[in-house]
Amino acid sequence: MRVRKWLIACVCLLLILPLLGWLWQQLGPRGPVPTVDPIVRWNAEHAQLEDNAADLYHAAFERLVGKKHPAWREMHRLPSAPVPPESAAWVEQNQDALELARQAAQRRHCWFVLERNPNGDLNPSHLSHMRALAKLLHWRILVAVQQHDAATLVDSATTIDRIARHAHESAPDLVNSVMATSMKAMALDTVLQPMLWPEMSPADRAAYLAGLAPIFEPPPPLTSVLAGKQELDLWMYAAGPAVPWQMRFLAAPARVAGELERYFHPFRELAGVPVEQACDPGNPLVGQVHALENEPITKWNIPRMFAHILLPSMSRVLFLRARFIAEQRGAHTVLELFAYHDRTGARPDSLEALAGDFKIDPFSGKPFIYCRTDDGFTLYSVGVDRQDNGGRHDPRFGEDRTDSDYVIWPIPERQATSAPAPSPEQLPK
Repeated sequence: MRVRKWLIACVCLLLILPLLGWLWQQLGPRGPVPTVDPIVRWNAEHAQLEDNAADLYHAAFERLVGKKHPAWREMHRLPSAPVPPESAAWVEQNQDALELARQAAQRRHCWFVLERNPNGDLNPSHLSHMRALAKLLHWRILVAVQQHDAATLVDSATTIDRIARHAHESAPDLVNSVMATSMKAMALDTVLQPMLWPEMSPADRAAYLAGLAPIFEPPPPLTSVLAGKQELDLWMYAAGPAVPWQMRFLAAPARVAGELERYFHPFRELAGVPVEQACDPGNPLVGQVHALENEPITKWNIPRMFAHILLPSMSRVLFLRARFIAEQRGAHTVLELFAYHDRTGARPDSLEALAGDFKIDPFSGKPFIYCRTDDGFTLYSVGVDRQDNGGRHDPRFGEDRTDSDYVIWPIPERQATSAPAPSPEQLPK
């Protein structure tokens, strides 16, 4: 009798558990799950299109000597400091790779054939090579600064910028966009140095500004990249080997899809608004994004827990993008101020004399802080706190302190805190 009762209890339990699991899966948001592997579809739709620079980049990767140059971190010192001999030699050793990279950058598009890691995630192996090419070109720029060679500086900076744009479109993943922003920042790093050269005439400065025009174009939007990131993460969860079936029973892919959409939707909206609105803490979307990132996750809500694990630090990505746009607009404003002086013989009373939106500080939504001085002018961004702190420079835009600005001109001295932007692998999850 006791065995019979035990068997009946087991059968009832086996019948009740799936019912409870089904009821649990009905709670919370649900979303569609991809039926086709996004990477397979990407390769079929993009890799064979015409005017694709991928083959030229692969040829440049093969010719690249010393991909991990030991002195690359020294790029973050003062540009006026002497270039280490081994760095100048590295540039000379890679003339073939530089020429192939230049040819690749001239192509309109770049799509690589994508592969997966053993855990089922995207393996963007081309990114490390593209970044190595950008570092090589950056060293070429530093050599050009040392030699007062404006033509080589312009050629290298615009090539880095094109490589960055290719990196952005080379895969439907957010990592590419973060890396592209980092590379575009390399292109901007020393473009103001020639304004200190005494031999630069007004005509030289006008030609220099015209040659640099491509690097001042706004970065590509993030909305489609965020959609690609969301789809890749969901596919990795739904079809990848990393998640055991027991967990999928408690967190069905449709539930995880719904939670991911709940997270990603405000991020996509925020990425689609002007950067000035994205930097405004009073924007309801900004508050919603921060609330989602700081949302407490209970161990019982497994779909939400998995969605939160898959979610990257979007607000950090958007901040790095805003910081780059501030540097980009600031450098453009400085060069336009020199052009204005060359045309009129005087500095403008305010930035209103310059035509264009490039003079707008993304962190304030107003023009950069501009002051004429006896020997020139100062220009700076108010940074994260959106307050004018008198031009107290912090190379991290006030991330680590609230009483600082970001000085664009005069060129500030590099400090120990002026670390490069973190790589995508270092971004907090």
